[in-house]
Amino acid sequence: MFCSKCGTKVDESAQFCQKCGTPIRTGSSAPTPPSIEDRYNSLPWYRRSGPASALVLLGLVPLVGSITLLIVCIVLVSGGIYYRKARENGELKKWSVANTVVAWLLLIGQAVVLVLVVLGGMAAIGGAALVRAGSESRTSATDSSPSPMSGMADVIERQRGHGNEASAIGALRAINSGQATFASSCGQGFYAPSFHMLGVPPQAAEQAFIPSDLLPAGDESAVKRSGYSIEMSGESPSGVQAPETCNGFPAGTAVASYTVLACPQPGEPGTRCFKTDAAVTIYGGPSKSGPWQPLQ
Repeated sequence: MFCSKCGTKVDESAQFCQKCGTPIRTGSSAPTPPSIEDRYNSLPWYRRSGPASALVLLGLVPLVGSITLLIVCIVLVSGGIYYRKARENGELKKWSVANTVVAWLLLIGQAVVLVLVVLGGMAAIGGAALVRAGSESRTSATDSSPSPMSGMADVIERQRGHGNEASAIGALRAINSGQATFASSCGQGFYAPSFHMLGVPPQAAEQAFIPSDLLPAGDESAVKRSGYSIEMSGESPSGVQAPETCNGFPAGTAVASYTVLACPQPGEPGTRCFKTDAAVTIYGGPSKSGPWQPLQ
């Protein structure tokens, strides 16, 4: 299998080209593009760190030069030995002094180059260590730092929590309004102790005291709305009995006061509970037990 962009041969199980990063399509599904960290780790060692890679390459320069000068030195010294023997045998009358000087200079240069090779090797080893350390620190930093997507998820979760809280406050306002209408027109100054009583319209009307989305589901007593659980309770002083209501509830059913409590459901965003009563003031607090602070 070959990359469709650069033509590099890739494994059958590869999802991306190791050279250019192009996705390798297998079937109809396209793989997810590689992350920046994956692309960084897939680069050759000499491309991962500029200064460290430069040290590695700097160590290779004297090594190559040393090999070249060694070959030249061997050739010249061997030639000098040949010329000296030739002169001693009478084949040559004069030995070239220049050849001797050049040979010794090359030998001295070779010693210097060998020192540079040692220093270059140390630089190469140090550069490779820097590359590995940089790669490991980059990987650990990537693993420990939160990703942009997780930060975005936190923002969305907080926004959901604020929206749920605003919805709960709006529900408590609607309940207070419905209770005020019930007390003045149906309960003769008394309030409904439950959502079910507020959900039954007067006998001569069709509209209930609260909207249908504030009615509990089935036989439940609490309303589940926008991540909040809203509960209602009521009571009357001893010896006080409410009259029959206009929506068909018998005497003694209505109450002299009520309390509505709204708290986040388990697993839902939202950090505050809210409560209200017949005084229509809405309070906010960290839990069902408060402490409570008035919101309005």
